[in-house]
Amino acid sequence: MGRKVTTPVGRVIWTDLKTKDKFGKHGIRLAFDEDTDLSELEQAVNEVGKDKWPTGMPKAALYPIQNGNDQVNSDGEVWDTCKDMTVIRFRNEKLPESVNQNKDPIGTADSIYSGCYVRIRTDIYAY
Repeated sequence: MGRKVTTPVGRVIWTDLKTKDKFGKHGIRLAFDEDTDLSELEQAVNEVGKDKWPTGMPKAALYPIQNGNDQVNSDGEVWDTCKDMTVIRFRNEKLPESVNQNKDPIGTADSIYSGCYVRIRTDIYAY
C-alpha cells in the first residue's frame, strides 16, 4: 500500500525525465539542506517498508533518502551539489505531471532541469 506525501522545496540535482532508465522508469533526485524537516517523508518511507518487509528491509532494497556526503564521483570526491545535503531519489514508470503552485500545467519534462527548485507530490511504494 502506498502513501502520499509532499516534499518541502528542494533543488533538482539530477533528472532523467525525458527518457527512462534501464528499469523503464523516469527519475529525479532532489537535494535538501541538512536541517530541512523531512520527518513526514522519512516516516512514510519507513512505514511502507515495514508493511512490505515486516522482518526488515532486504540489503538489495535501495533506501531513497541518502546522505549527500555519500554521493561521490569516480575519484571518490563528494559532488559539490550534494555536499552537506540530504538527497532523495524518486522514480516512476509514468512521466510526472508538472504544475505550478496554482496546479496549472507548466509544460513538459523540459520544464524541470538540474538547478531548479521544486516540490514533489508522490506516492511512496516499496518494491
